[in-house]
Amino acid sequence: MMASVCVAIPVAARHLRWLNECVRSVLAQTITPIHISIYVSGTVCPEFHHPLITCNHTLAMRFAGAMRNLAVAQCQQNTQYVSCIDADDVMMPYALERMIELMQKENATVGLHDYFQKKSVIVPHAELQRRNL
Repeated sequence: MMASVCVAIPVAARHLRWLNECVRSVLAQTITPIHISIYVSGTVCPEFHHPLITCNHTLAMRFAGAMRNLAVAQCQQNTQYVSCIDADDVMMPYALERMIELMQKENATVGLHDYFQKKSVIVPHAELQRRNL
């Protein structure tokens, strides 16, 4: 069964100049996301003419965490996995595929990726239950 994944992209106004490159890297994944949720803070959304992309904005300046939470909340509907990427980052074409493979192999609920060390941390569901998380 093919996994369904949604990608959440929080955007601060100062990072808008990198958003197109970020979105291109998400669309180039070996596993096509079912949805890309973009939330922009401090300015209006750029226009994206792609059926997978939804862009919302607030003119109020908000921290990236608040914008990420809004994007993730939109992603959590009808998907198995949610992946977050900041607007000033890009994904290698196999990033989602590799993360999902690792998460399925370990029966993980949470997967984190370290962009700088290129390591993935997978937390098996049983470990979360053991810690009451």
